[in-house]
Amino acid sequence: MISTLPSYTEAMYFLDAQDLLVGVSDYCNYPSDAKKLPRFGTSFEISLEKLIKENVNTVLLAEVQGSRIKENLEKVGIKTIVIPYKKLADATAMFETINKNFNLDKDKQIKLFQSKMNSLLSPLKKKKKVLMVIDEKFKNSKLHELRAIGTGNYFNEIITRLGATNVVSSNGYPLLDLENLLKLKFDILIRVSDRKIENAKNWRSSIFKDKIYLYEKDYAVVLGPRTLNLIEDFREILK
Repeated sequence: MISTLPSYTEAMYFLDAQDLLVGVSDYCNYPSDAKKLPRFGTSFEISLEKLIKENVNTVLLAEVQGSRIKENLEKVGIKTIVIPYKKLADATAMFETINKNFNLDKDKQIKLFQSKMNSLLSPLKKKKKVLMVIDEKFKNSKLHELRAIGTGNYFNEIITRLGATNVVSSNGYPLLDLENLLKLKFDILIRVSDRKIENAKNWRSSIFKDKIYLYEKDYAVVLGPRTLNLIEDFREILK
């Protein structure tokens, strides 16, 4: 079996089912043992020839709109298990799907994960207004525009359940120019990234330098077992 998303790979290790994996996606780098496994592409572009050559019989697949990968895999007799990965509840659902399909008997472990998540998501006393950002563009060291985190994703779910308010009410990840950005009233700006932020220096000298929090964690954009760490981090940031 192969995994086509870091979320699925981490889930397999969390459920002690890593021995079932014979390969992972090009972006699966955690835990460290996953780096040693063969790479088969991604949910967007997978090496069908390599799958057949390696006698892979099952693929954990992300749903990609307009993609024919699932259809192509099933044509050659490879089973696909499509698992959602965009909402907070999908973390537990992901574990349950894998647990059920491979008879792992990890119900207690999954319930414990859900219990810990619910506990960490208890509302904070301070009700902060938050702007979350995943990308930006600076021109001559001046902020020009940014890509905000709106609704319809687990970041928004996390801060909402913690009692904070997302000042961006649009669904998805809208692009905001400086003019529209200045109209927003927020207490804190969280720049979310899974790597070092190239514009960190610019942010620290920007007009938002007193409100910016640079959040750089490799698990920031990977829904799965380490989402508990993400929630714990956000609790601390929003206190």
